[in-house]
Amino acid sequence: MAAFLKRDDTFFMQQALALAVKAAGRTSPNPLVGAILVNKQARVIGRGYHHKAGLPHAEIEALRSASEKPRGATLYVNLEPCGHWGKTPPCVDAILRSGIQRVVVAMKDPNPLMQGASLKTLRRNGIAVTEGIMEEPARRLNEIFIKNMTQRSPFVTVKVAESLDGKIATFRKDSSWITEERARVFARHLRSMHDAVMVGIGTVVHDNPHLDASFPKENFTKVILDKELRVRPGGNIFKNSVYRVIIVCDTRCFHSHARKIKLLQRQGNVHVVGMPAKPSFSMGDLMKKLYDSFSICSVFVEGGAETIGHCFDDRIADKICFFIAPKIIGGTEALSSVGGAGVALAKNAVVIKDVTARIIGRDFLFTGYPVYKKASNP
Repeated sequence: MAAFLKRDDTFFMQQALALAVKAAGRTSPNPLVGAILVNKQARVIGRGYHHKAGLPHAEIEALRSASEKPRGATLYVNLEPCGHWGKTPPCVDAILRSGIQRVVVAMKDPNPLMQGASLKTLRRNGIAVTEGIMEEPARRLNEIFIKNMTQRSPFVTVKVAESLDGKIATFRKDSSWITEERARVFARHLRSMHDAVMVGIGTVVHDNPHLDASFPKENFTKVILDKELRVRPGGNIFKNSVYRVIIVCDTRCFHSHARKIKLLQRQGNVHVVGMPAKPSFSMGDLMKKLYDSFSICSVFVEGGAETIGHCFDDRIADKICFFIAPKIIGGTEALSSVGGAGVALAKNAVVIKDVTARIIGRDFLFTGYPVYKKASNP
């Protein structure tokens, strides 16, 4: 009997997760949540998912869509229902009023305001609660939200498009195009799953990129690391005035380039931020600034080599997406994908765990999660 119930629970939780994914890239700063209502005859009577911050939560959507009264039903939801007021009322109250008999959740809410509090409320009111069904996929789905809640910092994904021999440009700095169109389209899709895209000034100067999202997004941000404030007004990165642009320069430039800063700010939604660069920005401090001052919950780092290298040097990269084209560029002067200081000993290399691989057209995509070791002296 237990095995049968577990199989049923997994089946319905898979549906809740599939619903949650429909809003990927659109709910920030909220998590991705889907909900399924199932009656006593094991028939789905309601479905819902959270569409964006400020709109009803998944549980409310499922209750509103119910084809019959939910009394005695089971609610499947991939994240613990909220029990506090935010932009919307607590979902726990609606669940208690509905007559739902059982609630199945994949994981507890990592929000310090919650952490199982809602589940305790449900149990105190006679509702059966089952936890941990498909917890690992649920945690992966909301890895951004978990990082935000537990570390108060953005989730950082590093993306690279390189040749088989690890080059992102030829010795003449030509980087167009290493991967093919299908991989580039998918990379833009991944960019759009984040609140911000970040590049160094070298990428802006050499490539003049647009760095737009692949679908309309509110509050999408482009971050340029520009120590000496070299960026020129009128570049493609400023063309879409809907998006915010944050230019990070050295504190000294911020104080000595007032005229250029005013000119840049006339481009539209442009912010210039001064931070110490000795000799480079502290990526940890920068992420804290982006989170606290600009409410950026996730950052997609696209280059160049030095910017990507500093993400690993400062241990802020949470995830990697490496697109690899089956090509050889060669050349000792050709640019490698990861710059920065690097490690002195091979045994201290950043290990990537939970690696997955897929083929996109003729290119390969490797995804995984960095594990940082404590460096030892040579």
